[in-house]
Amino acid sequence: MKFFTLSFIFFLVFLVSCANTNDSNDGYSTSDGQIIGADPRMCACCGGWYVDISKDTLRIWNMPEDFNKVLSTKEMPVNVRLNWKRMTDGCGATMKNIILVNSINLR
Repeated sequence: MKFFTLSFIFFLVFLVSCANTNDSNDGYSTSDGQIIGADPRMCACCGGWYVDISKDTLRIWNMPEDFNKVLSTKEMPVNVRLNWKRMTDGCGATMKNIILVNSINLR
């Protein structure tokens, strides 16, 4: 009986340790925002698009190319829903307003 109990406990521990714990969103958040214009500056950490999200003006570092084409036909500001996170390395390490976009759509 003791062997069965220990075997069962071992099996449960093994089963729990095999569970998929990678269900996080890698730090991305979904928010509604408003693209207010392009960043015309020409420096290593400049460029991209300015977006207002929850009263913060942030800069999109990696706008998807197909969405750049959509923006070229719109007047600013443009209402969007985006999946984003703050950039924490490279330029984002020193400039806290730079974000990475996973997906973006018109609202």
